[in-house]
Amino acid sequence: MKKWTLLVLLCLPLGAFAQSQKGILQLLRKGPLTSRLQQNLEHALARMRFTKSNLLSKLILTPSPTAPLQPVLQNNLALTPAQKKDWLTHYHQTLANFEQFKAQASALLYYQSIPLEAREMSVQEKRYWLDKMLPLYSQVHALYVNTQQDATLKYALDYLRYGISMVDPFLVSTLPATTKPYAAPFNLSAFCLYPQEPLPEPYVDLEGKKIVIINDDNPLLEHFEHLTDIGVLFPGATLHSEGDAMQFLLWLQKLPFEPDIIFTDIQLGTNNGFYIARRLRESGYSGGIIALTSYLETEEYARQLAQAGFDGMVSLDDRYYHKIPFFLRITQAAQVYLRRKKTK
Repeated sequence: MKKWTLLVLLCLPLGAFAQSQKGILQLLRKGPLTSRLQQNLEHALARMRFTKSNLLSKLILTPSPTAPLQPVLQNNLALTPAQKKDWLTHYHQTLANFEQFKAQASALLYYQSIPLEAREMSVQEKRYWLDKMLPLYSQVHALYVNTQQDATLKYALDYLRYGISMVDPFLVSTLPATTKPYAAPFNLSAFCLYPQEPLPEPYVDLEGKKIVIINDDNPLLEHFEHLTDIGVLFPGATLHSEGDAMQFLLWLQKLPFEPDIIFTDIQLGTNNGFYIARRLRESGYSGGIIALTSYLETEEYARQLAQAGFDGMVSLDDRYYHKIPFFLRITQAAQVYLRRKKTK
């Protein structure tokens, strides 16, 4: 009997760890405080939450953006020529100090970002790195607030915030939250497939092309088919329409050819366009995937689409592109995609 009781007691911690991170913390906080155990566990969970993000590849493995010789200062920053000269000197010296720190710290932060490689740092080691990062963060931040979204300073701030979180996650909440996580430049106008110059007749680009539209609005699909039959939508191309994501993926496996372009809605009942795009790319599909959506054309939304495997987006909302009829907008989007693909 004692053996069974002991076995149950030993299994209780394992059951607790199998719960979600939030559940673990709630379990600890409900019971008697064991400060050392709780601190270690919260530290580990905070690190796990941070390393689940994609900041590792974007910060540790991305070269720093090139610093401009003359950063753009805020309009209300009135400096004399001598003060501006001193500011620029401090700007370039601070970035040089950051690059020197980055060269020293990148290996440490890389391994601390990998759960299986991360180790518990000693108090002395934490103090050593924090003494480097905290003053440098303050210097970079003081420069950043005087510029108009300087990309180099923004990258340095994000990198230092990430480094501080790896050493002491709870210090991050005390830092000024000035920037979003670093992201590479993204050309929204290029992702939205609207022509920048007059296009020739659509059949010049679309003759013989095979196009698919996925949308769960059956009347709209019937309208697409009708417009294609009368030569208004995708003239010269062959159109196949589908209302269900899973049926489309099954149908695609049986095709003896690969569609040139696939337009898909984002909200598809129990499924969505993101799932379709990922499945297509995982299966090796190399044609165009274009989001056919009524969502606002924001940079954040476009980034999400691009990361899922989309090549572009086009809106059905008449507020965009000077209220050109949607069938012409979609036809032109197909032309723009095919022409850009030729130039790559």
